Parts: sequence; structure tokens; C-alpha cells
Amino acid sequence: GEFSSDGVFLATCSVDGDVVLWDAQQHSKLTVLQGHSEDVFGIAISSDCATLASCSNDKTLRIWDVKKPHKKIKKNKPFSEIATIENPAAVIGVNISPDTFTI
Repeated sequence: GEFSSDGVFLATCSVDGDVVLWDAQQHSKLTVLQGHSEDVFGIAISSDCATLASCSNDKTLRIWDVKKPHKKIKKNKPFSEIATIENPAAVIGVNISPDTFTI
């Protein structure tokens, strides 16, 4: 798993294809990001805590809008997928540059 740089949430990934966001203070589940069809191998959270990238055995890298997760939950707004990038093979690692411009 990976904590957001502001300590607000933790993101975890699993073999069921889900990425889960957790409230780091309350130790409770905020939401589940669904989209991968196979094991999720890695996740990265941008330094501004607005973007999460996930990579999977399903040969995709998915980019998610995760800014202000508590506001989204309170207003019942979905966590949207910004992009899906397909690869010819499984994607086994991901990182986001500190300036957030490169994944």
C-alpha cells in the first residue's frame, strides 16, 4: 500500500483487481476503485494527492482522480478514471514523478 503525502488516505491493491482507498485517520474504507480485470501489482499516488495510478496483470495502467476523497464521499460523487493505457504485456510497476507530469 501507499499513503498519500498529506497522510489523509492509504491506497492498497489486491489480486481481485480492486484498488481500495482507506481513511488513514479513521482506519475505515473510503471507496473501491474498480476497473482492472486481473491482479493489481502496484499503485502510486501523486505528490499533490490528486492522482492515483494502478498497474495490473490485465496489461493496463489506469489513472484515477482521487483528489479530496472525503468531499467526494460526502457529496456522493464518483471517483473517476482519467485514462486507461494498454500495454502488450502485464504492467508490473508504476511511479509518478514528484512534479506529477510523468507516470
